[in-house]
This record gives sequence, C-alpha cells and structure tokens, in this order.
Amino acid sequence: MAKYGLPSPTVMRQLLTYDKETGKFFWLPRYVGYAGCRMTSEKACDSWNEENAGNEAFTGIDGQGYFQGCVLGYRVKPHRAAIAMVTGHWPTDQVDHINRNKLDNRFCNLREATIKQNCRNVGSRGGVSRHRGVQWRTSRNCWVAVIYADGKKYQKAGFRSEDEAAVAYNKLAILHHGSFAGLNVI
Repeated sequence: MAKYGLPSPTVMRQLLTYDKETGKFFWLPRYVGYAGCRMTSEKACDSWNEENAGNEAFTGIDGQGYFQGCVLGYRVKPHRAAIAMVTGHWPTDQVDHINRNKLDNRFCNLREATIKQNCRNVGSRGGVSRHRGVQWRTSRNCWVAVIYADGKKYQKAGFRSEDEAAVAYNKLAILHHGSFAGLNVI
C-alpha cells in the first residue's frame, strides 16, 4: 500500500488497464489468489468478472467535477491513478490538468504540480472581462492586464481593447508563471 493507504501502482496495474491516449480506465478480470483480489472463491470471481471485467472504471463524478471511483475500498481519482500507473509512484502533491478540463485524463494532459503551480493554471474568475487577468479601469477609461506572482502585483495599462489587454496578460503570465501559465485564448 502507498501513501494514504492507496493500493500500490503495481496492484493498480493488476486490477485496471489505463489507456494513455483516451485517459480511460478499464477493469481487468479477477482470479482467486491474484494480487489485489480479496475474493476467496472462483464463483465470486466469476460473478464479479461477468458484471465488471472490461467495463470502464472511474465513471462517477465528485462534487468538484472530477471523475472518481473505488479500488479495494479506497476512493481514487483517475488523474492521480494515471500518474501512479505510468510513473510507478503516487503523486506527492497535486495533479494539474494542462487544458483545464477536469474530465480529460489523457496522460499528455496531466502533470504533477505544487498547489501554487496548479493555482496558476486556472481560467477566468469572472468579472467584467471575458478574459483572465483583464480588468476595466473606469478612472483611466482603458483595459488593464493584471497578474500576481510571488506576492507581487504586475500590471500593464492603457489598452483600448479587451483583446489587447488579454495578449499583454498572456505575456506577463508566461514571464511570471512559465509553463503553468493559464493563458487566454484570443
């Protein structure tokens, strides 16, 4: 068992298959004496296999909008399980969905991240602008690009259009947040 009592990545690979291209998990058949299988009779295994083997796993949605499911009685998030099954270790901190889609668990869309890095890759938080980090300044009668990094505020002002300010925000985000920058699509 790994941290928090989760099944080891080895046991996970014996119970599930993970398709890195689609981000989906599927249950493997279970047999008496097989690692991770707690069933003690062939009849119980046959019954479980008939109902579950080959079916997609982790299809439930939690309150935050992520897929979830149970493995050996432990609640598991597939984005974390994907990292564990591919790398051989459970993530020690958070897992970031690069494209910000919580349901897209393709391996190319996942990366281990700190809380700070994960918070940098979020979408617009609402407000007047449809773009992240863009605000209207009535006092200046212009759009402003604003970003916070390492406790400091950085801004560029004087843009006539919202899209110009969004481009300026993207440049600031890349400069201050690097590969974890949550960029606007313009």
